[in-house]
Amino acid sequence: MISVNEYKKRFFKNKRLNIENTARCTLLCPLCKRSTFLHLNNTSLPGTDLTPSQFKKIIKYFKLITFGGQLSDPVFGRHFLELLDICYKEKLPKTRVLTAATGKSEDWYKTAFKTNPDAIWTFGIDGPPHLSSTYRINQDGEFLFKMMCLAKEMKIKTIWQYIIFPYNKKYVEECKARAEQLGIGMFFIESERSDFEQAKKRKAIKLSAEQKKQTKEKWIKVLEQQGIKNKNLNNLKPRCIYEEQEITLSSEGYFTPCCWTDDELYNQQPWINSFFSPHLHIDNNDTVDNIFNSKEWRRFFKMLLKNPNNAPPVCFEYCASAKGDHEILKSDKHGETVRKH
Repeated sequence: MISVNEYKKRFFKNKRLNIENTARCTLLCPLCKRSTFLHLNNTSLPGTDLTPSQFKKIIKYFKLITFGGQLSDPVFGRHFLELLDICYKEKLPKTRVLTAATGKSEDWYKTAFKTNPDAIWTFGIDGPPHLSSTYRINQDGEFLFKMMCLAKEMKIKTIWQYIIFPYNKKYVEECKARAEQLGIGMFFIESERSDFEQAKKRKAIKLSAEQKKQTKEKWIKVLEQQGIKNKNLNNLKPRCIYEEQEITLSSEGYFTPCCWTDDELYNQQPWINSFFSPHLHIDNNDTVDNIFNSKEWRRFFKMLLKNPNNAPPVCFEYCASAKGDHEILKSDKHGETVRKH
């Protein structure tokens, strides 16, 4: 078995964590896991707000912590400002906040920026602010843009994240010029999943409880087959080993190797389901070392090293290609970053 110290040194060398610190958000982005969950379930989203006592178990273990949920927006966490304060007082080397939802006041943002002036804030605004809600449904893009400018004025390191879709591609250069004028770096995401209109139409259809069950079962099988197909065509290069992939802490209190494995459409796959064993819940452990040194985590990484062909389909879906890498990340001297996936 691989010891916890060995794989901390080899695989978690940068010790990065992405935290889902709440289950709340005001947006309904068509391709988001949140809108998918609400479309396929009769219940509200699972999870609770991360508490300061839970967070203190984590803070000394990771060098970089990102507040940026897959189902939520971190600003709506009940204890979010306290968590930011802990990061600042504990002198965490790097704290990031990824936000796109609106619903907080300008005074709240001022307080947040003052609470941790070292935190890096990334604002998700896709195109000119008044058009951003085309994809980010319910977002007040103009208000969020104003808060992004406020962050810059308050000397917060600020990044503008821009997902490129057909509707906003023609505004890229205009927004780049605007960001340069403001002294704000840009982070572009070029996604193959650009046709969100189909997802929007699909999720607008009201399903009965039985239809939801059947649709979910169908998607679980489709995604599993997609991973198996990719396995037969491409090479696996797990980013949780070879890249600076962030570990994820879900709003339900469980750690997973990446954000993709924290998804109800994947979490029943072999190996992945073991990460959700009750004894691995954050409340059932005094330290996170106990979790990462568990047989479940050690066996998973041993499998990826020794027998990667036994990896679950989700690993091949997101971390395999003909070149053994599934993502391109490049930056330029102007602070502009482009991610293709």
